[in-house]
Amino acid sequence: MIRQAPRPLVTSSFRLLHGIRPGLAERPGPALGGLVHQDELREFACEIPDLPPRVYESDGSVVVELRGEVDLVGFQQATPVLDPVTAGSAETVVIDLTHATFLDCSGLALLMRARRRLTSRGAELRVVCRDPMALRVMGITGLRVVLAPVPSVREALGQPGPDT
Repeated sequence: MIRQAPRPLVTSSFRLLHGIRPGLAERPGPALGGLVHQDELREFACEIPDLPPRVYESDGSVVVELRGEVDLVGFQQATPVLDPVTAGSAETVVIDLTHATFLDCSGLALLMRARRRLTSRGAELRVVCRDPMALRVMGITGLRVVLAPVPSVREALGQPGPDT
């Protein structure tokens, strides 16, 4: 039996290369982890803007919330925000992927770059991620052990949970 190759997923890098308007393919599809196939774009006419990373402080740590697709374009958008944070004085930086809809090798490179910059000055990176696909990508590459993702910002900050 010959299996048909899967259709390509549309990411912001794909849209950039092919001139598709941003936001068109970002309506979440539960079966596809928030992404749609190229031939399904016509079904989603709503415009959802690409959201920049959100940075805030909590308990002396800096939290960087990455939202949307963490791919090559996401890397380019997050680097100018993340570089000053990793060069700053915070002893702990938390990268929150809770609102990320996609993570590829560029996203992993972004996380490892942040980790490298922080460990070079004696600081620590903590990653928040509970998306099964992103965790699988981390696992396949062997980075799940290195990044040690936790399921919540509260846990990353070492705060007791509501039922503790």
